[in-house]
Amino acid sequence: MNYRCWRLILKKITVGALLALLCSTQVGAFEINDSDLQKKGYAGEAEAGVNLTTGNSHTSSGHGRLVMDFFYGKWRHNTDFEANYAKDTGEVSAERYYASYKVNRDWSKNRYTYGLVTYENDRFNGLDNTITTSLGYGYRAFHSDTQTMDLEVGPGWRHNESSDYRDEGIFHVGMDYTWNITSNASFHQTLSSDIGQYNTMSRSETSLTSSIWGPLALKTSVTLTHQTNPSSDDDDDVPEHLDTVTAVTLLYNF
Repeated sequence: MNYRCWRLILKKITVGALLALLCSTQVGAFEINDSDLQKKGYAGEAEAGVNLTTGNSHTSSGHGRLVMDFFYGKWRHNTDFEANYAKDTGEVSAERYYASYKVNRDWSKNRYTYGLVTYENDRFNGLDNTITTSLGYGYRAFHSDTQTMDLEVGPGWRHNESSDYRDEGIFHVGMDYTWNITSNASFHQTLSSDIGQYNTMSRSETSLTSSIWGPLALKTSVTLTHQTNPSSDDDDDVPEHLDTVTAVTLLYNF
């Protein structure tokens, strides 16, 4: 048997082993209901991904995120910290830092109130120490063993320290959808829009998570950020309206 045949056989065995591994484990995606979270005390996930290219081109990029959930009193608290960095041939081409803190309390099976504070600093997207706050009403459109969807609306305020410095009131709308496709794969979609008179910022994050082993999972995500009137410190280099971040990361649940 020649080398090509052995290579084909090994390839099929490897693919088959990976499929068997994925089908035999369960997703460790960060989806935990209120009762389980109260019993556990806290839950979280950490993800990281790095890409390096050498040779004819020299590029490097990194993505990291840490999410924590916990209960204090009757309120559920969520913290989210995220960083993205990229360098191309010695020059920084992307640098973004994001953090959020959210609390919400259920008043019935389908209705809740929330408070949200976010911070974002993106030197290539006109977001210079941007702080957004919002208070509002949430409605759980549906909830089943495999799918959930939450809808949110509420007023807020945005502060941005760019050259086009301008504070303004906003109206926040949001959607959070989760679908546990199988016992080892889940789909997650979030949409939000902070509507202002001067600038409207909309975000979409689409992700697919597949379990690898125990608390480890592989996550593929695409994040879109759109601004109707992006700001810039350089009049000759105005940011694009749409900014896209694609990431493949290793996820650890705890």
